[in-house]
Amino acid sequence: MKIPMKTLGNRIERRDLLKAFGFAGLVAGSLMDRRQAFANGGTPPRRLILFYKPGGFFEECFEPEQVPGNDVPHGMVTFGKVRKGARQNVLDVLEDPKYASILGDVNVIDGVDMRSVAAQDAHHNGIRAALRGRPNGEGDEGPFPGMSIDRVIGLHLFPDGGRPVHLKAANLNVGVGNFGNQALIRDCSTGGTGIETTSLSGVWDGLFKDFVPGAAGTAPTGPSPALVDSNERRKILSGHSRAELESLKRMLGKDEQASLDRHLEAMNEITRQLENDFKAASSGGASVIRGDKLPGRPEKNYDPKRDLVPLTADIVNIIAHGFLFDRIRIATLHTFGHNNGSSFWFPGSNGSYHGDVCHKGRLPDGKGQMFVMPAALSAGRTLIRMYLDMLLLLKSIPEGNGTLLDSTTVATFSDMSNGDHGFKMPTLFLAGGGGGLSGGKRVFRTGRYMKYSNRGHNDYLISLAHLMGVTDWKDAGGARKPLTQIGAARYNQGPLPGFAG
Repeated sequence: MKIPMKTLGNRIERRDLLKAFGFAGLVAGSLMDRRQAFANGGTPPRRLILFYKPGGFFEECFEPEQVPGNDVPHGMVTFGKVRKGARQNVLDVLEDPKYASILGDVNVIDGVDMRSVAAQDAHHNGIRAALRGRPNGEGDEGPFPGMSIDRVIGLHLFPDGGRPVHLKAANLNVGVGNFGNQALIRDCSTGGTGIETTSLSGVWDGLFKDFVPGAAGTAPTGPSPALVDSNERRKILSGHSRAELESLKRMLGKDEQASLDRHLEAMNEITRQLENDFKAASSGGASVIRGDKLPGRPEKNYDPKRDLVPLTADIVNIIAHGFLFDRIRIATLHTFGHNNGSSFWFPGSNGSYHGDVCHKGRLPDGKGQMFVMPAALSAGRTLIRMYLDMLLLLKSIPEGNGTLLDSTTVATFSDMSNGDHGFKMPTLFLAGGGGGLSGGKRVFRTGRYMKYSNRGHNDYLISLAHLMGVTDWKDAGGARKPLTQIGAARYNQGPLPGFAG
């Protein structure tokens, strides 16, 4: 371990020694339950959930009949077109009383085109282009070759390398269902380190397996995340040999040596207590340090083709706990592939999303206009409900001076603007607090309809990075540069104006 310290001859400043070994933070209370710390008014970190909605929506069922302005409350906007005497409105889900409590948390973003999906390769870009901002075979990979925007953000959350010990990983990428010809999850979430899984139990294991000992790992009396957080820190301290500390101590004066001895003894006492608590919890006893209980390890065997809605709900519940105990900061959900011939498209369906929704979901109505078929409307509404249900869950969990939704940005992303390989205008959703409450107010305004013109999906991705506080990056030479580009330069103009409000 290399320890940078200021020296005076052969003397090491005590505060630098303590800082190097993390004693100051550890002794001063950083072992406490993070969940409890946030509940007591501490500032939660910024979090981000990216929710993939394959194929987008047909324009006829979301395009406003009349736009009263480019930045207005979305309640003022009438969505969808009237076809065969009925309004074809996929966003009418927002009017469901079930979601009344979160209407003011949602932004509807319109007019951001998918120019980074090459028309000649519509089937195979999908998630990869949506997260990397460039088609397959694009020569200009941008400043982060091969990296998706979620990994770019995760890599730069801690620019000075100060990632908290308790953080399992910055990123979690979850792919459920059969991806068909879509890029595999590893292909579309490259860069840095993260947790990658394609199962419900895999999400739990990736976040919490090392929290709860034992074969099953499901006992509700197991150690709390706070206790395991503390135990992990104890193990890190144990990695530094006493001999090494003693050799460093000899470089200090007598008073400083005595002070260091007191710190060491205090740490020994703390670690002994933690070890006893951890053993007690592991054997089914109650932990002295308490925290909210984790959900048990899921044992359900969902069929992603038929049960995508409850499967996703269970995944989101585990992710929410991962946020609560600060195990991850960014979660990306890939629900299923756009060009998948056998995966989910709407409950009770026996058809394929790609063939029966994307290619047969919009037909001429005999009057020179297009009519969106019921299956496509049902599929779109179901995807929106999955997104809104996620917001309801996050808003139901108190945290700090607000809820978990206040510190979490929940954004959709898409591979195409509509289900029939269109690239013009995807409808996107943005919700949450954008990173917690600042002065009692959220970081960005919600409840809006935002209309853009001639702006691309890459600009949307960069705007999300800025919401997470990632506004610059360090090049190979160590110089800091503004983060204004993801993927090929020709698809970027910079952050969307007014995005954060």
